[in-house]
Amino acid sequence: MWVFILISLLCSGSTLSAKIQTPQKKSVFIFPKDETPLNKNAPIRIVGGQEANAHQFPYQVGLYVTYAMNQAFCGGSLISQNYVLTAAHCAEGAVSMQVILGAHNISDTSESSRQTQTSATFIVHPSWDSSTLTNDVALVKLTTPAELNSYVQIIQLASGSNSYANNQGIATGWGKTIDSQSSVTDILRYETNTIMNNEQCKATDSDYASVIKDTHLCQSGEGIRGICKGDSGGPLVTNGVQVGITSFSYKSCEAGKPSVFTRITSFSDWITNNSDVTFL
Repeated sequence: MWVFILISLLCSGSTLSAKIQTPQKKSVFIFPKDETPLNKNAPIRIVGGQEANAHQFPYQVGLYVTYAMNQAFCGGSLISQNYVLTAAHCAEGAVSMQVILGAHNISDTSESSRQTQTSATFIVHPSWDSSTLTNDVALVKLTTPAELNSYVQIIQLASGSNSYANNQGIATGWGKTIDSQSSVTDILRYETNTIMNNEQCKATDSDYASVIKDTHLCQSGEGIRGICKGDSGGPLVTNGVQVGITSFSYKSCEAGKPSVFTRITSFSDWITNNSDVTFL
C-alpha cells in the first residue's frame, strides 16, 4: 500500500473546482504542495534543515498558486530570464501564479530585493500522471523578464547521463519543519543530504520499490532531513547545478524516509523544446 505525499499547500477543507490530480490509491506518499484558502499569510518549511543566509540561493522562487477555490504555495527555480521550473502537480489546474523572485522572508512584502509578478502561462508535461507519480515537471512563463542581480540569478540545469549518486544534494524551500505545523515558515531554509542511486531508494521498502522509476531521483532521509509540505517544485542542487525538482515524499516528513525528485536529465529535451533554455 502506498504511503507517499505530494509536496504542495496544506488543504484546509476548500473544495477545488479546478482539476488537480491526486494519487488514485490510498497512498503512503504525498505531493508537498501546501494548500490553503486564499491566504498569503500561511507559513511553510524544510524538515531538519537550517535557515539560509539572506539570498544564499538566488535562484529560489516562491509561487502562490491560485486555483478556482483555493490557493497553494510551491517553490520553483529561475532557469532563464523568462522561465521558472516547477512541479506539474503545482501548475495543473492553476488559474494564475504570483511569482516571487529574490525573496528571503516570504512574508515580508516590503523586501527591496524582491521582484514580483503574476503569470497565467503554464506548460505542464503532457505525460504527467499523478497515479504513477511520473513526469512531474512544469514551466511558468514570466510576463516580464527577470532582472538579474545579486538577489536574483539563473540556476544551471543538469544534462548528460550522470546519476549524481553519492553527491551531496541541497534542497531549499519555505516548507514545513514538522508534520503538525499548520502554517508556513517565513525564512528560506535548506537541508543537505546524500543523493541515492535508484536501486538504493527502491530498497527502502516495498512502497518505494513500487513507484521509483528512472525519471526519479532520491535523496536520503538520513538525520530526518528532507522536503515537506510547501516545498513542491523547488530545486535540488549539487555543485551549483540543479539535478532535481521536488516531487513527493513519504506521508510523514519526520519518518526519515527518502525525498523524491523529478530527475532533470530525463527532461532536458522537453525543457529545451518548451522554453528558451539551452543545455550545455
